[in-house]
Amino acid sequence: MSFDDPTVSFRNAFARNFRVAPELFEREAFVRCVPRGYRVIAAWLIRWVPDWFTLDLQVLGEVARTTTLDEVRVLSGDFRAGIRHRPNLVRDRLGLRVSGRRLMTLAKQVLSERQT
Repeated sequence: MSFDDPTVSFRNAFARNFRVAPELFEREAFVRCVPRGYRVIAAWLIRWVPDWFTLDLQVLGEVARTTTLDEVRVLSGDFRAGIRHRPNLVRDRLGLRVSGRRLMTLAKQVLSERQT
């Protein structure tokens, strides 16, 4: 599997790009896709109370298997629409949640770099 292989998943391209283990994709991507001011708190919460973000992590798990920006775009809409999560104080009131826009920016960076 070469770096420019178009069948490399977002998970593997992300892991290679950020030098993290592939199994940490959901947790690492979660932290990178919340507002910058919340990232330290997000890193702590996702480690100690991941159940608060179960549906976010499920969507990120689906996104991890994608290989194209179009696939990421379709799945990132699940964050925007808000139909995939149950009401949650931390996620909804405090805004500590994955942003579909940030996820797309991250995907563009990671999936585009694999082709250079």
